[in-house]
Amino acid sequence: MVLKRYTFSNLSENSQRFVVAFFHLISSLAETFVFIYMGFDIAMEKHSWSHVGFIFFTILFIVIARLRSKVEGKKKWLQMFFSCGYLVNLVWPANRQIPIKHQKALWYSGLRGVTTFALALQSGHKLPDGHGQTIFT
Repeated sequence: MVLKRYTFSNLSENSQRFVVAFFHLISSLAETFVFIYMGFDIAMEKHSWSHVGFIFFTILFIVIARLRSKVEGKKKWLQMFFSCGYLVNLVWPANRQIPIKHQKALWYSGLRGVTTFALALQSGHKLPDGHGQTIFT
């Protein structure tokens, strides 16, 4: 995978098709196992529905942000992501702020399925007063 840029063009057409299909299969299998794990974990975990308004508005804002990013393109999505990080850092104390390096890593990973799930799962253990469990839900 690291040397694709140099080696892929040196393979025969059949080998190129095989390599592309093989890595597509491996990535699909890995994604399937991750989502099976997520499904089992979510089904077995105790959920907190005490903040239904928080959950509803979170889903609403995610949908709005997704629609905006689809309409306005990738550059606006990047601006919106870092502006959200800036706003979070304004509110949080200095010892809990999100460093720019971490914001870049979060942006690069796209906060997609597994990353979001892992962050929500960790927040269940680290945030006080059941707030982490609400975020996980």
